[in-house]
Amino acid sequence: TCANAWGFAGLRKGFVLGGGLGFSPSSKWSGPLITAIDNNTNAVFIEVIEESKAGIAVNLLVGYAWDEQNMLVYEFNASAYQSDIFIGDRVISQGFSGAAWYHYFGSMGSTLFSVLGIGIFTFELQDADSNDPGIGGMVGGGYEFSNHWQVGAYVSAGKTSDALKNFFVGIDDWSHVQVNVLVNAIAF
Repeated sequence: TCANAWGFAGLRKGFVLGGGLGFSPSSKWSGPLITAIDNNTNAVFIEVIEESKAGIAVNLLVGYAWDEQNMLVYEFNASAYQSDIFIGDRVISQGFSGAAWYHYFGSMGSTLFSVLGIGIFTFELQDADSNDPGIGGMVGGGYEFSNHWQVGAYVSAGKTSDALKNFFVGIDDWSHVQVNVLVNAIAF
């Protein structure tokens, strides 16, 4: 007798591993930034600034499908874009990271799906300290157009906290929203 050691049986059941690449038509953040410092009075002037840009989108997922309609995964779903606000046009990356439940409404290869996730949200500015992660969520849906291939739209939102939160009490929350459209390959 011969046992199969391969972890993927070709059915949407058991261990799943996937990733995707796509486009983010909208990645938005808003948060407090120091706009000026008066050296005579040591006064700090802070303004809430926001930016919304298009960029690239990626996701990675790993988890388990307990039947052919439902899978629970750890998902990283992020966007990256070049900021016009920060000096030097730095790259910003932001995204959701956490548990996501996928529900497929039909049989493999031609069905709609929905996704719902809860976890954390992260925000990083190139060559700068990252914000502290905060609570995040994700909703989405799409279409599995063949075995192992699907296209989906995901909306993620969350909060992060500025690394200087202890210095500027009460104004440390940053808000984030992103929309990602991704083509995914998923092995199961």
